[in-house]
Amino acid sequence: MFSMYERVIEDFHLLHPKLKERYHFTQENAFRGKGVMTEISGGSYWIRLLFQAGTVFRCFFPERGKNVPFTIENHIRLAKNET
Repeated sequence: MFSMYERVIEDFHLLHPKLKERYHFTQENAFRGKGVMTEISGGSYWIRLLFQAGTVFRCFFPERGKNVPFTIENHIRLAKNET
């Protein structure tokens, strides 16, 4: 089964093997990663405000710091067409 990235990136086969691995996730498998962010800075007032508002949708975070451990997990969800 092809991932959504493999379907839309015309030259997917030319990507570096690690990128192909990173973007080859389907409904059956998810992408999981963990690491440490060297530094998270705040940005301008408006960016910090946007990050604060984004916490409602769990897509941004307002915290700042150095050597911040993180984990990320991406899953594919199929949406119903609302026609």
